[in-house]
Amino acid sequence: MNSQESIKFISRGEMKKLIQSGQDLSEYAIISISDTSYEYEEMLGLLDGMNFAASAFQDTDDENGMSPLQAKQILHYINNNANKKFIVHCYMGISRSGAIAKFINEYLDRGIWYLEDYTGYNRRVFNQLMAAAGMSMTAYYEELEKQDGMMK
Repeated sequence: MNSQESIKFISRGEMKKLIQSGQDLSEYAIISISDTSYEYEEMLGLLDGMNFAASAFQDTDDENGMSPLQAKQILHYINNNANKKFIVHCYMGISRSGAIAKFINEYLDRGIWYLEDYTGYNRRVFNQLMAAAGMSMTAYYEELEKQDGMMK
């Protein structure tokens, strides 16, 4: 499953439109990230009956950002759905969802080039997921340098 469509990251608005369109989303594992308890509860209702994981944390690098426990919960969900396509959404569909999509791509070795090169991701979210997976950031960057050297 190396198609560019195997991991999508989108905004909250796009996710709501997708759900409301009635499109069959059964082939996807959905990761829903909300900012507030209101948004979180609303998404729980909209996603009812679907295969999803929901979490709420802000797009920050402080204690309001993703916690280690939230990272472990999302990692557990990713592991349980490793054979699925993923849709990840957050409010804007750029930073937090981009970090999770980038992590999924790396962790499951999907080989999606635009995610490998994506730079708009939230570093805290990505690093929390890497730590939850027991992956060293040093080893990650060493592997990237090694792969870059092989391509030259």
